[in-house]
Amino acid sequence: IEGDIADEKGLIISSFKSNSLGMGSFFISNVDSSKKYYARLRFPASLNNKPLVYPLPNVAATGNTLSVTKQGDHVLIKALSNYMKNDSIFVRISFRGVDLYEKKVNLNQGLYQSIISTTLIPEGIISFTILDNSKKPIAERLYFNEKPQSRIKINLSTDKEKYGKRKLTNLYIQTTNYNGEAVKTNGSVLVINKEELGTMQKLRQNILSYFLIDSELKGNIENPGYYFKNENSMHDDLEVLML
Repeated sequence: IEGDIADEKGLIISSFKSNSLGMGSFFISNVDSSKKYYARLRFPASLNNKPLVYPLPNVAATGNTLSVTKQGDHVLIKALSNYMKNDSIFVRISFRGVDLYEKKVNLNQGLYQSIISTTLIPEGIISFTILDNSKKPIAERLYFNEKPQSRIKINLSTDKEKYGKRKLTNLYIQTTNYNGEAVKTNGSVLVINKEELGTMQKLRQNILSYFLIDSELKGNIENPGYYFKNENSMHDDLEVLML
């Protein structure tokens, strides 16, 4: 789907578009807690010749926000509060239930921001949390840290293009690191019918999707292999999954 975000007067203030799994995100600034906001679909355009319009949740007048944004090889952490102006808070970063980092910081007019190198945190789901002065969590954000340089590359080839029934098949398997250097591995081989099951195989659960996503999140994840189907970054799709 795709559409616009509009206020109660019909003024368009943002737009959105979902990915192939039906998930997406949008950002709106300077919202007013006294106003109503709506999502208005452009595609599909209408139902029984009536535009599809959905009210958004009411805007909270007071609260805290925590954003984690990728900036090259770094992430920008930004904590905002509209009632704690110059209070001290704690910023905590954890991975699989283990705290990697915790620091007491001061808000400056309700804002704190910091940049952290992605090389200092492991690959997978990272939990960013801000806590008040009594260490009560007040906002949390899940972020997926992609580190393809930490993954093993597997190249597989055969000694023939075609084989007859029950003929001996020789496989040549090469495992290297990100720099092309050979690495020792334990491997397993699965043989399937590509025409019947090839597409499903690319989308179903695999070792990467299980250890990096599925084992960390509650509930069913649609097509978990989708997020690791090629070597290209899937940052935007992983972002909406985390949200």
